[in-house]
Amino acid sequence: MNRREFTKTLFAFGGLTLASPWSSILRANTTAYDISYIWHSDLEAALDYMEEVGTVLGPEIRRKLRIVQGDSGKNYGIVYDCDCGTEPAAQKIAREQSVTLVEEGFDKAAIIRDSGYHELYNIVYGKGPNLDAHKRNYEAVSRTLGPEVKSRLVIEQTQDGEYALVFKRYGDRPSSMSIVKAHRAELEGTGIRVSFIRENNNDVVYGEASYLHEAFEKNPPPTKTVQKIDSDLEQKVENLVRSGRKDGLLASDEATSWSVYDFTSNTKLVTINEDIPRQAASMIKPFIALAFFHEAQRGTYVYGPKTRVLMERMIQRSSNSSTNKLIDLLGGPKAVDQLLRGNYASIFKQTRIVERIPAGGRTYRNLASAHDYSRFLYSLWKGRLPNSKELRRLMALPNRDRLYDSVPNIPKGTLVYHKTGTTSRLCGDFGILAARGNNGKRYPYTIIAIIEKRNRTSNLTRWISSRGNVIRRVSGMVYDELKAKHGLA
Repeated sequence: MNRREFTKTLFAFGGLTLASPWSSILRANTTAYDISYIWHSDLEAALDYMEEVGTVLGPEIRRKLRIVQGDSGKNYGIVYDCDCGTEPAAQKIAREQSVTLVEEGFDKAAIIRDSGYHELYNIVYGKGPNLDAHKRNYEAVSRTLGPEVKSRLVIEQTQDGEYALVFKRYGDRPSSMSIVKAHRAELEGTGIRVSFIRENNNDVVYGEASYLHEAFEKNPPPTKTVQKIDSDLEQKVENLVRSGRKDGLLASDEATSWSVYDFTSNTKLVTINEDIPRQAASMIKPFIALAFFHEAQRGTYVYGPKTRVLMERMIQRSSNSSTNKLIDLLGGPKAVDQLLRGNYASIFKQTRIVERIPAGGRTYRNLASAHDYSRFLYSLWKGRLPNSKELRRLMALPNRDRLYDSVPNIPKGTLVYHKTGTTSRLCGDFGILAARGNNGKRYPYTIIAIIEKRNRTSNLTRWISSRGNVIRRVSGMVYDELKAKHGLA
């Protein structure tokens, strides 16, 4: 690829570069190639993008996606570690993937020489086959090293099938070595071994929300009714949406729905376009899980190791193939729709499930309203659904969200149960946040956020980032409101 050809594939906005850095393309004396998708100055934005690309391209590609750092140290890149031996072989893969990516509104893939960027490293606190042992060490490490480590402390399943307790810091090798030395000193006498490990995009099986969920389930707070609170939160959200349209953060062909329910005061604080059916995208997947648990409770199916894996992939990794397998097992979209509306009519008033997830995730026909999501979450939190405890565990598995991640005013240690949804015409998230008060108690609330676009976006990369940030702004606003009302931390 010469300089002129490369220039045609490169453009930037807001610090985001959709191709590979010059040094990586033009570096000589190398024969291996990888595939590049994005370069961004913000680590969190790059991680968000990697999750979306992995969902579109499928599990086999997702396993080999890597986040790396450019030569300058200022940009983070997402690459497919294919180690293609020749440029034509890499170009062929990039062209094939670009067809799927462009159909979904993403930018084309580009080839990149397997050099000119740096691998990233995390801190690891032991590796082995015993998951329960790592969970015990999780508590010791988080207690000793503090909230900054705890918020990014996870248990990964490594490629050899074992488990590792990892602080996901995404740092360079020298700084990681320095942190290893400091953490060894702090953990001296615990028997926990500290080293560093290359970031390899391993499957995460346990994280902050998982830990908080287990602790909460062991000692849930008593349910009691308190006096309702007055709130102008709905007007604040409406004002934010209105100003967003003026500032170009929301387009004229985009509609929104918002819902907030506070369990502590038993009060619905926001009901904006709550009963309008909108595209469900992947937000429909917890409903598929409920349908399966309903049938398992009746004895039709057994919730065993195989279906548990399908459930985890569907909810945590948003796997479309796992979702379709469960839909087919239940008899198809129509059967799932009839099951939910026939047995949970008080919840699913606007929900319609009419299609499996098409190739590439182009699902636009399944519908649900913000009110349906709200009623579902209320019943889930109250334990009124089949296998509610397990469904909450699934929704607490660590992944990226738009309600808590990168929302600066929501403190670490907030318990989150959620599911995102993304297509070229929808950006959404719905979930329960259980925030900690200054008194140590949990204050749960639901938040549903949906931005639906009439026409497909021409640039999904920029669209999901900007609309996701609108949702984060609303989520931060909700937290501030409840912090004032309940004395949250």
